[in-house]
Amino acid sequence: MSRYAKAGDSFEYTFDAPTAGKYQLIAGVATPKPNQRLFATANSGAAVEMTLPYTIGLWGKTSPVEIELAAGKNVLKFHGPARATFKGFALKPVN
Repeated sequence: MSRYAKAGDSFEYTFDAPTAGKYQLIAGVATPKPNQRLFATANSGAAVEMTLPYTIGLWGKTSPVEIELAAGKNVLKFHGPARATFKGFALKPVN
């Protein structure tokens, strides 16, 4: 799943979560410049800031951030100002 985001772009994914609660969100990303960030919101909630690593155009991963999900259907929306290519997103329940 590759997705190039330009400054101001937004994109979203709809998916089902097995249980409600806090999850760690990590993105696989390639970035062409340093000091970039991406914001994620779950179900129109508060935005969580993800600092993107400077990967010099190679694939890397973000540090995990916590996001609150509902049981069942969720909508994760992402928006810039990042300019990056995204390989995928992973969610892991916080214990």
